[in-house]
Amino acid sequence: MKPVVIIAIAVVCSVVAVLGVLIGLQQIAIMQTQQAYDEYERTKIILQDYEKELEEIAYGVNREVCVELFGNSMSMVGESNKYTDCLEHGAKSQVEYSMTDCYQYSADLIFDQCQLKLQVEYYDSIIPKLDELTEEQRVFFGFGSETMSEMRDDWNVKANLLNQNYENIQKLLDERKTVNMEGMDLIELSDPVNFESELKSELNLDSIKNDYLECKKKEQYGTGCKDNLKENMDEYCRMTASSHSEYDVCFGEITKIQ
Repeated sequence: MKPVVIIAIAVVCSVVAVLGVLIGLQQIAIMQTQQAYDEYERTKIILQDYEKELEEIAYGVNREVCVELFGNSMSMVGESNKYTDCLEHGAKSQVEYSMTDCYQYSADLIFDQCQLKLQVEYYDSIIPKLDELTEEQRVFFGFGSETMSEMRDDWNVKANLLNQNYENIQKLLDERKTVNMEGMDLIELSDPVNFESELKSELNLDSIKNDYLECKKKEQYGTGCKDNLKENMDEYCRMTASSHSEYDVCFGEITKIQ
């Protein structure tokens, strides 16, 4: 065989061999890429499922808090429903918004009592539920260790202030005088007589009952009177009850009025 033919055959074989190696490497690269993509998709699905699970936990916690804080407004009709707003915007946001209702009280002591009560009730409800979660879950919800510590400190401070405020309201009713709270700044009451009158008018079952009866005389259809009664009872019970159980008992008095 001629040398030229031999060289040509060798070159062809070399080219074929190189092409074979390249095709093999390409197949390996394609297979590795596919494996990596499949692994990425599996990881993505796992993460999506995990995030969905966390979101369901977060919704469940928020819903429980909303039931405890605003459950009495579930059946209320109208443009604003605190329970549904709580579910939609979150318990913390709804509590902060509900605190604006406290501005209806002109006396500083009642105003403080109103806002403190809402804040303490929020902490009473949410902190024990967060404690049942894992640290990883709390971090995902924005309640890491530092945030939890700050919340507990604020909880203790506001709970103590609420108790002190409640005691001073009772003392003011009993003694009919301006109250100087131990270890705190003097709460200035522009007119103690008007303050006492305001307390009696705001925190009085008889006045709530009379308002409801007067409303029923004028109302022929609809549920406006009952809705107004629920709102009045809610305000009354929030101002006079010091625990959820006391609130439930207090709000139960609505059946005697209707």
